[in-house]
Amino acid sequence: QALLELGQDYMRAGLFDRAENLFRELKDTKLHVRPALNNLIVIYEKERDWNACLEVADELESITGDKMRLQKSHYHCELALAARSKGRANDATTHLKKALSTYRGCVRANHLQAQFAAAQGDFKGAVRILRQTAEQDADYLPEILPEIVSNYRHLGDLQELRTFLRAAAARRPGS
Repeated sequence: QALLELGQDYMRAGLFDRAENLFRELKDTKLHVRPALNNLIVIYEKERDWNACLEVADELESITGDKMRLQKSHYHCELALAARSKGRANDATTHLKKALSTYRGCVRANHLQAQFAAAQGDFKGAVRILRQTAEQDADYLPEILPEIVSNYRHLGDLQELRTFLRAAAARRPGS
């Protein structure tokens, strides 16, 4: 218990390396495993170590039985963004596929797929994915609407954009 509390104190003080060591020690000794793993995820998220987050999430799933599909999907999205920023388009695509296979309903992964498609000049593919995303989660429409408009403009299909907007407004007037 003292090690757990000391690790949490280190976290609050921003001494993540010391906290990480204590939480790993707790995990290895099989004492307070769940809080140790939860704290490790917090540390790794702050450090943006998405691979470590995935490993700890897998461990948490195995000991608790709780599914962490959404969180793991977001970690893959972060890895996709990191790969893309380093010019590794294939790795980025692989991570997005993993994100969607981990959690099919991840609108963020779909949104990123559309952004990647548009960046490669596949505006038609981007529109298709964005429209599916809007149907999947209508509350997300305001987030993706500027990109939908932009992609339709690149396609030069403003009539289809108007049709889409009218249909979206009819389905969800508040959106």
